Amino acid sequence: MASEQPEAGSLADRITKPEESAPAEAPEQTEDIPQTDGAAAQQGGSDLHEPDYTVEVKLSDLQADPNNPLFSVKNFEDLGLDPRILQGLSAMNFRKPSKIQERALPLLLGNPAKNLVGQSQSGTGKTAAFVLNILSRLDLSSEQLQKTPQALILAPTRELARQIVGVIQVMGQFLDGLVIGTAVPADTGARPAKMECSVVVGTPGTVMDMIKRRIMIANKLRVLVLDEADNMLDQQGLGDQCIRVKALLPRDIQVVLFSATFPAHVHEYASKFAPQANEITLQHEELTVEGIKQLYLDCSNDEDKYQTLVNLYGLLTVGSSIIFVKTRASAQEIEKRMVAEGHTVASLTGGIEGSQRDAVIDQFRAGHAKVLITTNVLARGIDVSTVSMVINYDIPEIHQPGARQRQADFQTYLHRIGRTGRFGRVGVSISFVSNREEWEMLNQIQRYFNTNIQRIDTKDWDEVEEIIKKTIKSSRAQLGFRRPTGEGHVTQAGPVIRCPKDAAIRLIVEGGIRSHGIGRSFIGDDGRNSSLVALSPRFPAELQADRNEGSIIRIALGVIVHPQLDPYSFPASSSSIMLVTDTSIKPTSDEATPQSPTTPSSPTHSNSRYSTHIVLTTYPGQSGIDPIPLEWGAPDAKSRGPVVVSRSSALLKRRNAMGAHGGSYSIYNALAIAAGDLEPNFRPDLSNSQPTFNFPWQPAWADKTKIVSMDPWGHDIVNQFRDELSKGWDIRPTMAVTRANMNFAEIAEAVKEGKLEVDGSIVVDSSGEVRVTKVAVEPVWYLPGVAERFGVDEGTLRRTLFEHTGGSYPELITRPDLKIFLPPIGGLTVYIFGPPERVSDENVKLALRIHDECNGSDVFQSDICTCRPYLAFGIREAIREAQSGGSGVVIYFRKEGRALGEVIKYLVYNARKRGGDTADKYFTRTENIAGVRDMRFQALMPDILHWLGIKKIDRMLSMSNMKHDAIVESGIKILERIPIPDEMIPTDSRVEIDAKINAGYFTTGRNVTAEDLAAVRGRGWEKWEDITH
Repeated sequence: MASEQPEAGSLADRITKPEESAPAEAPEQTEDIPQTDGAAAQQGGSDLHEPDYTVEVKLSDLQADPNNPLFSVKNFEDLGLDPRILQGLSAMNFRKPSKIQERALPLLLGNPAKNLVGQSQSGTGKTAAFVLNILSRLDLSSEQLQKTPQALILAPTRELARQIVGVIQVMGQFLDGLVIGTAVPADTGARPAKMECSVVVGTPGTVMDMIKRRIMIANKLRVLVLDEADNMLDQQGLGDQCIRVKALLPRDIQVVLFSATFPAHVHEYASKFAPQANEITLQHEELTVEGIKQLYLDCSNDEDKYQTLVNLYGLLTVGSSIIFVKTRASAQEIEKRMVAEGHTVASLTGGIEGSQRDAVIDQFRAGHAKVLITTNVLARGIDVSTVSMVINYDIPEIHQPGARQRQADFQTYLHRIGRTGRFGRVGVSISFVSNREEWEMLNQIQRYFNTNIQRIDTKDWDEVEEIIKKTIKSSRAQLGFRRPTGEGHVTQAGPVIRCPKDAAIRLIVEGGIRSHGIGRSFIGDDGRNSSLVALSPRFPAELQADRNEGSIIRIALGVIVHPQLDPYSFPASSSSIMLVTDTSIKPTSDEATPQSPTTPSSPTHSNSRYSTHIVLTTYPGQSGIDPIPLEWGAPDAKSRGPVVVSRSSALLKRRNAMGAHGGSYSIYNALAIAAGDLEPNFRPDLSNSQPTFNFPWQPAWADKTKIVSMDPWGHDIVNQFRDELSKGWDIRPTMAVTRANMNFAEIAEAVKEGKLEVDGSIVVDSSGEVRVTKVAVEPVWYLPGVAERFGVDEGTLRRTLFEHTGGSYPELITRPDLKIFLPPIGGLTVYIFGPPERVSDENVKLALRIHDECNGSDVFQSDICTCRPYLAFGIREAIREAQSGGSGVVIYFRKEGRALGEVIKYLVYNARKRGGDTADKYFTRTENIAGVRDMRFQALMPDILHWLGIKKIDRMLSMSNMKHDAIVESGIKILERIPIPDEMIPTDSRVEIDAKINAGYFTTGRNVTAEDLAAVRGRGWEKWEDITH
């Protein structure tokens, strides 16, 4: 590769013999080069992408003996770290080192300090590795040392510097005296008089300027880190600046270089920049990220590129998307055209001032702008977890004047697509190809990374959208049921900020944004003290009473905003903020009277049964908060503890769960109380309500990965928690087991036609009456387990549940310590035919139907779909199996577990009928109105099967792949799948059935082609004209 051969007078020579004079300022280039600005945030912890490749370690000498037990570590505790650093790691939810960290940390932390050149993919924990090394080497024993720079981190961009600062803040939060300084170009050109801090994060040019002006004293520096080192060493301006900075530092300084890519010629330079370094390297074939689906689209010319982008806009806003272009002019032109056409996009290029860039990034992180158009300025250094798609509008290339062939820039391509699929999440990258030269560059990329980039045909945009959406959906589904693997997996942590003891903080006592000085916890590039700005609800009176100097209060806040801490990089729901208070600050007049977070009751229709204030929510640090212990996954009910969700005054602060009993029925219960028909503190008399059959304990009851959506002991609380109930604790059953007789018209018909026999035990008589054991289940969600099932972090799950239920459950945000949630929907009923003890017996054949309630169709026998016929078929086959000495089970899930309500379903039906109602357009009609294809949630479905002790299903009465896959992936075998007979499928529902067979929803053994779909047509509406006119 031509670009990998150093030229005469190359960077390799300049590293060996650094020049003394500054080079002439280069003219502005048309292509946008990353700017050297910085300051921001990194989430406290997130899912580390754990690679399955081998990490190759090259030792500089025999001192780092691979036989030494510290050569590779499995636990952070084995490294002999300061307990306060371990506490910071714990706050970030870093449990064990990732594969890269296993090798890098012993090499970094060894004494005497050794240089390191480290290569690792994005999301593997390299930032945490070098930050941990820096914190371990700091001497903060005196105030003078706390104000003396001891470690320097150089980053190529403003955005990356902001993220690094956030990691240091969170990991080092328990180190007294830690002060972080930024050295980046200030918008105003102002500079502090002196950098009084222990760690400096900056860009090379600004750092060099500060050292030369003696604003920053460098003679005590112990560690130098270059993040994205290949980019900085290989760029003409940045590379020269890095060399000059290093020449101004102590000769014995530890040099650490990290990047995801190290081209051969840059690796040679790096070896000279960090001599005698230990090395961690990867082969370039191992660099592509498996979580990213790489695609490309053919475009006929530049204008076709733009039209293709516009056509993709609806997909770009599914999550967040980044569009990479070659030049600033292109970014500005595309933004201008798309905004003029009514699209919401933002643009960020190197020509924008630093503070404006920060604002654009903050808006993008917040989701206010879903599509970001940028140049290579953001190819590195931005981590936004919601980014699901990256567009290479222009394929990255290396400019080689006079070259006969255009050369793809492999490293930039990898870094660009690495903006999505971060930390094990799912992402899609799409490259636009508009001529033969771009096609050749794309082929170069495929060959270099030994990967396949799939072509998508743009002739059919419905198909393009289908492929992309299916890619994202299928990838999410693959993540949904797997437990995290790899030593480096961590969960996403929330914001924890510890202010210095001498900080002057004004506590917020009303909602809104206020500014609160926090002393010298952070030195900005203007040399002034930074500030903490927070959005908070009114503080409880108990917290106001605890305002003792130096005390630490844990407060759950909704949004954090900080000059160096990005507000949206932490899930606001997943943690609290530590603030050290100072009583020397006098409250303003509107703060003089502390009040609890309550709202006066309306004077209209006041009710003496309630107090005069409404308790909106509670907080972990509130006085008296003491949740009853609950350990999900414990081996027995006593060890696990009861689920207590009561909001009675006696138990309000002892609750260990959120939500309300009864699911959706809790709303009707509230109406009964409001109408005066039910006392608010009514307690049920549970005497003689015990189960009619005692289901035996199953190992899954104690496995918090198998059961996350129901309480395994919810049916037996009277026996399990007798002592607690006698103390007055309001513990309610969430399950009930009873016996009943069933009358079902189709079963009576089957008996009449001789398809079912009357046995006197199951089928009682010739009327078709059937005996059945019934189990009713209300949902009880263990939120960490539910989040894991759906492949999201708990913070995101909590925030989304809060936002999209209209803020109905504020404690999802304010009480991260409560892990149990009783949602308003998600109940089910189990119908067992034959003796219930047979269900868990592997020697007995089991026929099972899992049925999703279909918004009335399975009651009124509407022919819109197959729900009623399939339910009847499932019951009939379950009875037959039970009568043959086996067991029959039908599980009826309430309200489908889907995102489409009954109103939406009928609107879709109207659109189908008025649009011709053919199977090939079925999903188009659905998505146009519902916004989703068919969002059924099967991930939680296997819980009830594990509770029943089912380990195999002999006959699965379903052709749904979603049900099948969820059950099988949870560890339950399915021996045979039984589809509904064709004669039972109503004619009008054939449209839906065939569309889903073609889309892969069902496995029936029948192949439905695109031509078949176009020919499948539902009933026309002309047959209703006599009724409607």
